[in-house]
Amino acid sequence: MQASTPPPPIPIDEPQYPTLRLIARHGNLFAIAIGILLPLLGVLAGVEDQGWGWTVAGVIGGLVGWLLMKSYAEIVAVIADTLLPQ
Repeated sequence: MQASTPPPPIPIDEPQYPTLRLIARHGNLFAIAIGILLPLLGVLAGVEDQGWGWTVAGVIGGLVGWLLMKSYAEIVAVIADTLLPQ
């Protein structure tokens, strides 16, 4: 008997993951934007006579938002470096 050769693999397009690539490239910029915009919105609300509590909430929200987005951008960068094809 003659040994049969296995069939060639079916070509599969590798996924591109454009959102992961976008966050890996610009995630730090997004974090900075969130960290600046949320406190500015809080100050704007405080100036518009909504109360100083909105200013404090905006500053705290900006810090928390910056920290969360920064950590998310770093996690996505690790995923992109290790799992996505170069």
